[in-house]
Amino acid sequence: LPADLGEDGPLEDAYFRWMTDCVAEAGFPDVVVDPDTGNELPIYEAEDEQLVFYESETGFTRDRFYDLRYECAQQAVSYPYLDPDERDAMIGRLKKHYLQAAYDYIRRNDEEVPIEEPVDYSGPGGEPDPAPVDPRELTRAGFYRHRETRQHLSGYKFLRDAGVLEYIEKHVIDVPPAASFIPYIELNMMLGGVLQDLATADSTGEPTYRFELTMLDGALHEGVLAAWNELRFAPSVPELGPLDEAFFDALEACGRDAVGPDMKLFVIRDGLGSDPNYDGIIVHDGGPGDYISGLSYYEYLELLHECTRQAAAYPTLDPAARDELLAPQRAHFAAAVLEYLDNQTPPVEIPERYRADIEELRRDGW
Repeated sequence: LPADLGEDGPLEDAYFRWMTDCVAEAGFPDVVVDPDTGNELPIYEAEDEQLVFYESETGFTRDRFYDLRYECAQQAVSYPYLDPDERDAMIGRLKKHYLQAAYDYIRRNDEEVPIEEPVDYSGPGGEPDPAPVDPRELTRAGFYRHRETRQHLSGYKFLRDAGVLEYIEKHVIDVPPAASFIPYIELNMMLGGVLQDLATADSTGEPTYRFELTMLDGALHEGVLAAWNELRFAPSVPELGPLDEAFFDALEACGRDAVGPDMKLFVIRDGLGSDPNYDGIIVHDGGPGDYISGLSYYEYLELLHECTRQAAAYPTLDPAARDELLAPQRAHFAAAVLEYLDNQTPPVEIPERYRADIEELRRDGW
């Protein structure tokens, strides 16, 4: 492989940086000890033997870690930390490299290797399109494997129809930092799922959703994660304020109304044990069974989306008081996302439908 595409190159570095940060968000350390050698190794490379001690010390099961690592890897292959143009250029070269290697291997092979023509399912006489997958029938792992099922999510439909700015306003910036794991789940769905596929679907080779991807990436990394880290690494853990309490009360009420009195949209814990910075912070303990029994993972995501939208309207707060409490984080998101957009190289073109809104955002904030 060329140096920049191979070991220790920027593509590999971006992949493993995402893996490290992704597992760290769930409370896992960067490294574990290999009992055979006594050496430290990155936790995303660890297997059963290396995880035994960590499991006994923390209570996290290996199955939970493997589920998490699978999800992180699904996100890492979209290389969220790289500039989209730089990423697409490197992946394009990587594909050509492997195609050339396969072609050279076939040419060197002594036996004749038949090459079948691809089946055109869209033309006359072709086979019928594969049967669509019902997302309600998929397990959590199956939902992540079938990326196209994310098109059915209400979050994606709202993003497609209303536009990225309204999506961020309605589903990201008004969620308090203590509940930042909720927009984190959905933003990763958008960035690592079908929207990323559509970004390279244009026949001209030009990304069709580069502006949307940039804004979502900025909202995730400069907004959601920055706010969460500020909370997590504060000198002392702040108490939940009226904004947090109103949000979680509304979220819980929405779940009860939808499914029943025993509804829990997520599992929360008051701390992660060994890290005192987590004590008292509400966090998502995201195991595969953390949604209510009887709902598919797709149905759980749909309910979480709807209830988050209701909770972020803060129905129990006076509107003026709500807006005053939300003003600091709205200002933070506006500045952070616009700065992220402005610092892209090469510059990101703002589509016509968003230009007036971006100017208003620069002037007045969210």
